Amino acid sequence: MIRPVRSHLSWIKPRIRLVEVLSFCAFLIVAGFCSPSWAADYTASSCSASAIQSLIDNPSVVDGDRIIIPPGSCTWGPTDTLAFRNKAVTVRGAGALVDKGANGQVIITVQTNAATERTIDLGGTGTSAKRARLSNITFTDAADSDHGVWMITLLGDPIIGTYAGIIDHLTVNLDAITDVIHVFGGSGVIYRNIFQAPAPGASVNYHSQHAAVRCKYPGLAPPDARWARMDTFGTADATGDNQVYFETNDVYYMPENDVDDGCKMVFRYNTFTNSAIASHGNDSSATGARAIEVYNNVFQCAQLGDLSAWIYARGGVWVVTDNVLPRSTLCALGGPAYPTAAGVGVWVLNSGGTSCYAGPYPARHQVGWGWSGGSVDDQVLDPSYYWNNTDGGGGAADAPSIHQPVEGWACQGCACTVPGTPQDPHIFLQLNREGFLSAKPGYAKYTYPHPLASE
Repeated sequence: MIRPVRSHLSWIKPRIRLVEVLSFCAFLIVAGFCSPSWAADYTASSCSASAIQSLIDNPSVVDGDRIIIPPGSCTWGPTDTLAFRNKAVTVRGAGALVDKGANGQVIITVQTNAATERTIDLGGTGTSAKRARLSNITFTDAADSDHGVWMITLLGDPIIGTYAGIIDHLTVNLDAITDVIHVFGGSGVIYRNIFQAPAPGASVNYHSQHAAVRCKYPGLAPPDARWARMDTFGTADATGDNQVYFETNDVYYMPENDVDDGCKMVFRYNTFTNSAIASHGNDSSATGARAIEVYNNVFQCAQLGDLSAWIYARGGVWVVTDNVLPRSTLCALGGPAYPTAAGVGVWVLNSGGTSCYAGPYPARHQVGWGWSGGSVDDQVLDPSYYWNNTDGGGGAADAPSIHQPVEGWACQGCACTVPGTPQDPHIFLQLNREGFLSAKPGYAKYTYPHPLASE
């Protein structure tokens, strides 16, 4: 029999105490980070996927409850998966939370293959007040896991009536598995995690182009429909649910953190070591990114590597401010070059994907253009802004610069055959039109930490 552990009040002056407590918790529930008074803790019989899944599926476990994984080490095989099934429960490793990453009491080794693709589905919930949550677990992958797969899917988007959950205080050490999290939605909070891939070593090549997070959108709704949304930069996101927030994480040796498929995403207060942020455009992607905020992050290099840029934009509207973007020759094969602070390109002008674009200006969903409010294909000039970024040595970071791929980047050397191509990217990207080296008018950062990042 499952026996929940519930919290009880000491009923001193019961009526007054009841009013005070319920009023305070009602406020927190509205804010989205308090469980109602009936929330319960259930302890899984082990750290196996089946033991945890049986509690998620148990009808006695309801929205707002927590499933505690007992201390121990487990291996999840290729067929072991965990699905939250749109239930707003927390799955959490035993013991108190530490400042960042897991406390090490629960360690799970994951084996994946191309058939299962991912291990955990963190489903969206039907209300913003309660969220699915994954917390305080150390994950590592088995050496025989397949490449090209990811570990966690974060689902949920208010435009289809669901709300994505919370991923926090994980320590994830990946070798074979390529990506940690794929976001298939438009909300959610990922905070105080440690994501680490193997250091590049003597070869200086990054293993399988790891990513801590990729924001994509296959299958849930047409990506173009999600691209066709108005900006919600900073405090314009009144609910904190109109963008994906990736904050206060440490990311090591993962150079392909990527925004695509109409996603709107905020990267803030993270440390990226030998790691970078990028977006897709309407080139190898059918849609490309919608909007990205990057602020108060530290980018740094700890070991010899080969990064072309700390930030690279192929699509979307960007706000980039208050970051440390160093001129580190260590991250560019030892120099004399160093990673570009912020690179920008219009890859559709080059061959490959849906490319060899012959015009006219602007290109579809290119950097510095957003939705006009009309059809999904209607766009309007919506400039990006870049300001107050530093080089970590007391000076200003370099300004953004145009960086196009070499011709034939996606088709093994083929050249554009459409008359008039490839075109000069400077026709499509101009300072004080697509982008400004100044503060975005009226912009104010969204409250930090996010209200859902309550622990």
